Parts: sequence; structure tokens; C-alpha cells
Amino acid sequence: MMQLLIEAFLKDAKRISDALKKFLSKKEGYTKKDLKDYVTYVHGIKSAAHNVGEQELSEYAKSLENASGTTDMDTILIQTAILIEKVDEVVEKFSAIIYEERIQN
Repeated sequence: MMQLLIEAFLKDAKRISDALKKFLSKKEGYTKKDLKDYVTYVHGIKSAAHNVGEQELSEYAKSLENASGTTDMDTILIQTAILIEKVDEVVEKFSAIIYEERIQN
């Protein structure tokens, strides 16, 4: 069961990380739709991380989700870059776990 959750997390996290990287690359001229999509991506990471026991990542994403409507864009962009790094670290960790399990089986 946990392996299925991890595999689902990996799929979602990679997709969302790519979307957040695209969001960051825009750098200016964010629309309301961009920000709505942003909140959706951050919420997705928050939930997916929680499901696999990555509470620190989940809480960080939650703080960004909550701050998205009240924080200036410069802060959001800086914190989003940190979120992407955290997501990528967890993806790397779980990818190694899945790889090791496949080798052993």
C-alpha cells in the first residue's frame, strides 16, 4: 500500500514541480488565473506529501498556500523556489527507495 502511495506521490510531485518551475519562469505579469493555478499546485503538494508522511514538506506547502493571497509576489517567488527544492529532494529520496525495492524483488 505504501509503495502505491509513494508512486502516486512521485507522479504528482514531478508534474507539480514542473508546473511550479514554469510558474517561476514567468517572473512577472501574473494573472488571477496564474495565482489560482499556483494555489492548486501548492495544495496538491501539501496533500500528497501528507499522504506519504512528509509532514515538513506538507507544512511548508501549507504555509505557502495560506500566504498566497496575503504575501507580496517577491516573497512568494523566493519561497516557491525553496518549495521546489524540497519537493525535488523528497522525489529523489522516494525514487531511490522504489529503485531499491525493485532490485530486491
